Parts: sequence; C-alpha cells; structure tokens
Amino acid sequence: WLMRLLEDTCPPEDRLPNRLVFPGASQSAVGNAMARACRAAGIPVYSPHDLRHRRASLWHGQGLSGRELAERGGWAKVSMPLDVYSHLIPDKEVGASQYAEVLR
Repeated sequence: WLMRLLEDTCPPEDRLPNRLVFPGASQSAVGNAMARACRAAGIPVYSPHDLRHRRASLWHGQGLSGRELAERGGWAKVSMPLDVYSHLIPDKEVGASQYAEVLR
C-alpha cells in the first residue's frame, strides 16, 4: 500500500533527480519520523542514510559494476561508492586489474 501511495504521489513521468518525494519535509523531520517508527516497531533506529548505505551494500554484493552502482546511487564519481563499499569484497576475490577496469 505504501508503494502505491508513493507512486500516486510521484508518477513516473514526474520523477526527476531534483523533485522531492515528500515536498516540505526536511531531512531532520524525515529522520525523526523514521526514528519514532523504528522505536514503535521495537527495532534498531535507522536513518535515511542507513537505508541508502544498506541498499548500496546490497547492490554491491549482487555484483553491480562501479559505474552502475554510482549511477543508481547518484554519485558523480565511480570512485565514491568503490571507496565506501569496496571493503565488502574480499581482497583475494578482486584483483587490481579488475578495479582498474571498473574505474575506466
């Protein structure tokens, strides 16, 4: 039901990088609402940033290339998500040449 509500609030043709899903809601208001919801649900408190980090970690774990990860996450540079999420890849799994390929 929540996804349907969000889709009705922000139709696909209106989805632009600079268009807010919740106009008028500040970052702190959203964070506070999420914290209250987490406490009410009896789960650890997560922030919007925590959820973004989790989503990017899952994408990375699914094998998305650095370019795709940067594009989906909205990072301008491929190096940003690789710097943040490369600790999730065991050193022996990815060689230097593979990192060089991703950074091209």
